[in-house]
Amino acid sequence: MADNRDWDKEMAAIDKVIAKGGYVAPSGGAPAPQGGGGASAPAPVFSASGAPPAGSRAWFGIWIRTLLALALAFGLWAWPWTRFCGLNLYWFLGATAVLALASIWVMLVSWKGRSAFSHLLGFLMFGFAVWLGAAEVLPRVGYAKIHRVWSCPVEPPPAGTVTQ
Repeated sequence: MADNRDWDKEMAAIDKVIAKGGYVAPSGGAPAPQGGGGASAPAPVFSASGAPPAGSRAWFGIWIRTLLALALAFGLWAWPWTRFCGLNLYWFLGATAVLALASIWVMLVSWKGRSAFSHLLGFLMFGFAVWLGAAEVLPRVGYAKIHRVWSCPVEPPPAGTVTQ
């Protein structure tokens, strides 16, 4: 069987279709050109690689989320109240959990938006949240050398007061 194909022509046609961002059929042949007026086809929502378009709005959204999570991380680092026991400890651990969730959110959004630096910051913030949480939880569950308590001890009433 003789193959009368001109492979250079077919490969050039395929290269043109790929350069235009078109689809190449799995059979290897170039798709049939769409005839008609001078209007071009609408741009695809996703590119050939499956990535969403990285417009300025997507970039802005990624960085707003990243900066909000960074502000929360800085706020936890500079936490002004004691967190040794009681309600302040629970608020701090809750805020640490929110930072962990926010950093996962940043990582997901930056992965979809192909923002490597924002993704790296998300990883760092997640590690920071884990470190902050571990520093408060591990001494209370008996893992660390120092033993701390979850709830604040109740102070006895001052001497000389009558209690009933």
